[in-house]
Amino acid sequence: MNQLAASMGIQMLLDLVAERISTSRWARVEFDDDGRLVVGYPAIPRMGDSAICVLCKKVGLGNDGIGF
Repeated sequence: MNQLAASMGIQMLLDLVAERISTSRWARVEFDDDGRLVVGYPAIPRMGDSAICVLCKKVGLGNDGIGF
């Protein structure tokens, strides 16, 4: 899994330099019931969305985001 995450990160960096992507990109990697790797690229929610997750609200807060 570590090698997979590292290789995907390097490929995304190369895609950024080659201008194939221009914004932040998230990847979701899962194994299906048959053991095949499934990679999805979910839409990144905007900060104003009411359905934003609890952790996403803490992005950029640093140590202040650790408190409950």
